[in-house]
Amino acid sequence: MKMFHLEVHGGILALVQDLQQLGKGNALPIGPSELENTYVTYMNRSSELGWMITRLLPYLQISENAFGDEWHKKREIMDDSFRYMLEGLSNLGKRLGASFIAMMDEKFAFKQPFYYSEADGSQMTGVAVASST
Repeated sequence: MKMFHLEVHGGILALVQDLQQLGKGNALPIGPSELENTYVTYMNRSSELGWMITRLLPYLQISENAFGDEWHKKREIMDDSFRYMLEGLSNLGKRLGASFIAMMDEKFAFKQPFYYSEADGSQMTGVAVASST
């Protein structure tokens, strides 16, 4: 998980690879560089962040099932797809895959139904806009 943290919060691995290229006199690319490892790192971090965002999407609802059943089915398919991608990492022998799955199952598994509520536990049904006059 430390590698994930370092890459997401500063791009340390990508920075080191880019600095190596600069040292060889090569220009820096925009986005992932042409090195195979940076594409893999970029795609893996994108998958991990995508899964985290997918798990948090239901929090955008201001009431239970506000987006409807069809939306929830599609979100579950996305969730399963991201899990499959990380299981693939794990199947390659990469410890990060299993560690990330464990983190998602522990820290990003929310009690259902999952939707927005105020800190005091009340439900927000509307937002009053204050007048500036």
